[in-house]
Amino acid sequence: WDSFWWWEDKTKIVEVLRDKLVIWRGYIRRIEIDIDGIRNVTVEGVLSFFGDSILTPFESDRPMEMREWFEYLVAQHNISVTESPFKSFKVGKIATDVSEDEEDKYRKIEGYQKTKDIIDGIVEKHGGYIYVTHEADGNYINYTLKHESEFANAQTLRYGHNLIDLKFTYNTENLVNLLYPVGDDGITLEGDGFPDYIEDKGSQAKYGVMAQTKQFEGIDDPAELRRVAWRYLDKNSDIRRDIEAVAIDMNAVNISSDRYQVGNLVRIKSFEHRLDDYVRITAIRLDLENPEKSEYTLGNPPDDLYHHIVKNQR
Repeated sequence: WDSFWWWEDKTKIVEVLRDKLVIWRGYIRRIEIDIDGIRNVTVEGVLSFFGDSILTPFESDRPMEMREWFEYLVAQHNISVTESPFKSFKVGKIATDVSEDEEDKYRKIEGYQKTKDIIDGIVEKHGGYIYVTHEADGNYINYTLKHESEFANAQTLRYGHNLIDLKFTYNTENLVNLLYPVGDDGITLEGDGFPDYIEDKGSQAKYGVMAQTKQFEGIDDPAELRRVAWRYLDKNSDIRRDIEAVAIDMNAVNISSDRYQVGNLVRIKSFEHRLDDYVRITAIRLDLENPEKSEYTLGNPPDDLYHHIVKNQR
């Protein structure tokens, strides 16, 4: 009944391997034991380690490109977790096409914040995706504005072949077509003849008016606030479609096939369901005893894929 041994050796990391290749790495966060002694263990992916470190106040005295900013954040994270080296990271691929004014490159951390919150702020402001890769020398954090060719997957999901089950979800819970954005110090869009809101007339005609106010942290320039707000509105002004698919990853039975990974762009075809589309894998539920029963969630990436990945890598 004593499960403290899981935490006594803090260097223990849970790994999932396929053909000696690490496809997932995580850390035990919670253990439940029922009356029969059966354990239910919750393991979170290594990206959650960024929620375990605190960054101290910082203000750069010169411009820092995005890669240098990530290198600083990761270095400070690693210092914060010095006593737990297995929680350290290296910097992998960082987007070089992030649109920033020169003023934005003077980086700043106000107060004491979790590393995760700063990284979340980057994604919220500029869009894109955070993902982790596992190499022989450690974990690498990567940031991309769009999934490049390395996320293309040659496997096609076909109903009656490797696609076993389908469920479509159409969601309007977060739909917005009239947005009142607010930046730092309460700045709005109002001024120079502009109202304090933006709207999508086409979406309003289809779904009716759905208004929302949203705070954009770290933005104190109305022009930048307008750009970020329009990006947010474009992403959320239509119905979100998710596809939950139970599929066979052919890589499990044929190593020459591409392995499915979170972020992969996969073609899914089903004549019976009038479906022929390219969709993104946003979550994977692996069945370790029966890999052929693993489940893949496909559809539009959520607002913050980083959050989604952490949540679904348990």
